[in-house]
Amino acid sequence: METIQSFIDATPALLSAAGLLVAACGAVAAATPTKVDDEIWGKIAGPINTVLRIVNVLAINFGKAKNADDK
Repeated sequence: METIQSFIDATPALLSAAGLLVAACGAVAAATPTKVDDEIWGKIAGPINTVLRIVNVLAINFGKAKNADDK
């Protein structure tokens, strides 16, 4: 019972943290260059694109909100 109560007590902080995470990922996704620019980096383009895909998902950037080069 104490575990449930502690989770309920922490819910506002968890929701706030989730909102901040989505906002931060949205800012990173908006400020990050497209995949075309990643070709400059050569070998690290693959890992960068993987990180960008994760950031886009966490920023809720999918469907019609996805990047133009994510077709």
